[in-house]
Amino acid sequence: MAFAEDRIVLRFPVMSDLHIMGKGQETSLKLDKAFEQIKKYGDIDAVFFPGDLTDYGLPEQMEEFRDIMERHFDLDQTKLLFAQGNHERYRHELLGAPFTVGEDFVRVFRGKVYEGATREEIAAGNHMVILKGVPFIMVNAHQYSGGVDYRKEDKEWLKNALCRAEAETAPNLPIFVCAHPMIVDTCYGSNYAGGDGSYWSSSQLYSILAEHPRVVYFSGHLHFPLQHEKDIWQKEFTAIGTSSVYFASLEAWDPDDESIPFVDILSGSEPNDCHSFSQGMLVEMDEDGNSRITRLDFFGEKVIKEPWYLPAPDENKSQLIPYSEETRKANLPAKPAFPKGAKLVEKVKDPEAALPQYVIGFTAAKAEDMIESYRLRFVDDETGDVLKTVGIYSDFYQKDQKEEIADELERSLTISKLAPFSFFGKGTYHLELVALDFDHQVSEPLCSPSYSRFDREPVDHFLNLPKDLKFGSFLRFSDLPLDKKLIHESEYACWPPIERGDGASDLVITPNNGDRVVTILLRTGVYQYYQFKRNLPADATGADQVWLWLDCSDAKFSRLYFTFVSDGDIYSTDSCNGKDMKAYIKERGVWRAVSFNYDGCLANFGGFKGYLRFPVEYLRNASGEIMPLNSIEAFRIGFSGSNDDLKDTAVSVGDIKFSKSPKKN
Repeated sequence: MAFAEDRIVLRFPVMSDLHIMGKGQETSLKLDKAFEQIKKYGDIDAVFFPGDLTDYGLPEQMEEFRDIMERHFDLDQTKLLFAQGNHERYRHELLGAPFTVGEDFVRVFRGKVYEGATREEIAAGNHMVILKGVPFIMVNAHQYSGGVDYRKEDKEWLKNALCRAEAETAPNLPIFVCAHPMIVDTCYGSNYAGGDGSYWSSSQLYSILAEHPRVVYFSGHLHFPLQHEKDIWQKEFTAIGTSSVYFASLEAWDPDDESIPFVDILSGSEPNDCHSFSQGMLVEMDEDGNSRITRLDFFGEKVIKEPWYLPAPDENKSQLIPYSEETRKANLPAKPAFPKGAKLVEKVKDPEAALPQYVIGFTAAKAEDMIESYRLRFVDDETGDVLKTVGIYSDFYQKDQKEEIADELERSLTISKLAPFSFFGKGTYHLELVALDFDHQVSEPLCSPSYSRFDREPVDHFLNLPKDLKFGSFLRFSDLPLDKKLIHESEYACWPPIERGDGASDLVITPNNGDRVVTILLRTGVYQYYQFKRNLPADATGADQVWLWLDCSDAKFSRLYFTFVSDGDIYSTDSCNGKDMKAYIKERGVWRAVSFNYDGCLANFGGFKGYLRFPVEYLRNASGEIMPLNSIEAFRIGFSGSNDDLKDTAVSVGDIKFSKSPKKN
């Protein structure tokens, strides 16, 4: 096909997973930046969103989204077209509000969305418009928890909308469809989780769309990067993953072997640098019905690789050839390979530090396109046994062209993810590394020298406490009167606003063995945090551990994390992403270690009452700097959990203090 650059008749961006939170938040700034870049391409006829426009479906988040849209576009000229995502449902599913997302959008946007839709379509979030002779169809799933599901009536609506689109528009024009979930067994990530993808994606629309070869189906939900050439798929129709304006996600385990974890994934599917990322695409159609799709890196303000071109639909279905599996196989490139003289070495190995470190360095492999990932094997020299295999991502999702990827790479690996391999014991081992391209063709291995293990048992230097430990109090609640209720926005804060006006929960001063604690009476399990601030900053210079008295006997947190404010900056445990971190709790008179999750929180933690402690070194700011101890102003406890585990329970916070270990001679 020859795309007519001088005869473009339709132009619209496709952008997913905005997660608008509130004014001045990261998500709003990223969307503003994305629109500034989009507008440089010329007049915009529509903006097409496959869901998760907001983070909780709150009306004030819709209002912030509207304000951003109106800063950049005249909504009488540029049409706002969108499907709803799982996050639009959160106000209903997590907060118990009536499900009125469609009606809320109509009210907030003053009737400039869902134009021409029936009341039933608005309530369901389904919509079809014909713009410049081209049909746009938006359809919604009604369930995400436990797996994606569409209602029977929504699938029937989609069938009828597609038939109407075929009947009312020219046969050489595409039919653009969007929904939030991917369709199983189509583009990159659609089979993620469990091999069949049925948790994050759905197969329920496949047979419907397969009857309509003009369809170009856009989806979001998984935030997977647009550099991957399998983000576009063709068979009976075309499917395209649209990434995310907010942050990046990647597969947490090797899709060829789910026993192989990717060690650079922190929690869920997010790599450590997931927020240094923002992507979307621009679709342009010429007057003959040919389309050009330009992939855009909004974070780096650049174009990603080469555009994708879709020929105009024809009766021979030739538009479905360029990105089909048959075309890929016929044009399969040579396998990736390591260059001559490539090296693989251990650079740092300190498994007993407060934040254990293991860093490897290696020469990057080369391929016709980008390298997607590597598999690293730990091999026993004596037996030849492979003791552990892990996955490591290349920088492909952060680079717009393959030439930008460095020739020499370093990776810091989370040591606990390497088990059952251990650096302790007898004998030697070596490393083997293979590279994989986007087609998962595998290179020949690159081998390291042999390395010796530490011939002893590992030591946890923080588990047992010295006898002459010194303490300094940071916060005590003993001076506050019993039954005092703390005031929202004055003595604690909460986001998102679970119950706007008076906060998420009641905070009351209650007795505890002659002392006093703050008891939080929870009304929900949704993400929330509470801040406790001193009148004057505290000086904990020289301290090496933080102590927190906590009673969560009746509660179970899915995520529990800790934050301090020092000299105006925020220092949190979740800034140590990807590190092996431990907290210590005392049960039956004995201290034991509990592991932080890889995103810096205690996961699935509860049924505990007493002191919890951890090294000060875990408290770092966004730049990775350790918290200065001479001016500590406030403490925040943040958590989330299911309503079954947290709703209508009580959590108490008591004395917060720092300890200083004696200096070693």
